[in-house]
Amino acid sequence: MKSSRHRRIELTRRRAARKKATERIGYDVVSDKKLVTGMLASDPQRLAKYAPDGPYIRYYEDMTFQCRECDSPAVWRAEAQKEWHEVCGGHIFSRPKLCHTCRIEVEEMRNINRKKHIEGLVGKYGVEEASRRLRMTRERIEAYMRLWAAPAKKNQESER
Repeated sequence: MKSSRHRRIELTRRRAARKKATERIGYDVVSDKKLVTGMLASDPQRLAKYAPDGPYIRYYEDMTFQCRECDSPAVWRAEAQKEWHEVCGGHIFSRPKLCHTCRIEVEEMRNINRKKHIEGLVGKYGVEEASRRLRMTRERIEAYMRLWAAPAKKNQESER
C-alpha cells in the first residue's frame, strides 16, 4: 500500500508524462491562439466527459499521417477529429492508422468473414441454435440473411 506522499508523486509524474505526450503528438493544449481558416474550436465541456482530469484540446486542425497498410499520406480533417473526440468519445491521444480506402477494405473483409461464419452456423445448426451460439437475436440473423440474399437476386436478374 502506498502512502499519500508516494501517491502524489506518482500522480504528478503521470500528469507530466501526459503533458509531454500531448506536446509530442502535436495538440496545442495550453495556448489559446487565434483560430485561422481550417481550424475548429473544441468544446471543453464535451471533452471533459471523456477526460475529466485533462488535458483538453483547444482546437482541431487538419493532421497528416501515414497509412499503416499502404504507406500513403492521408489527412485527418478537423471536422472528423471533432466528431471522433467529442461525439464518439474517442481518446484524446488516439489518431487514425488507416486511410479511408484501406479502412473500407478492412470493413469489407470483416463483413465477408461475418457472412461466412453466420451462414456456416445457420447451415450446420439452424437459425435458433446459431442465434444462441452467436448471442444474437433470431431477427438480427434473419435480417443479415435477407441483406445478403438481396445482392444475389440482383446478380441473377442481371445474368438473364
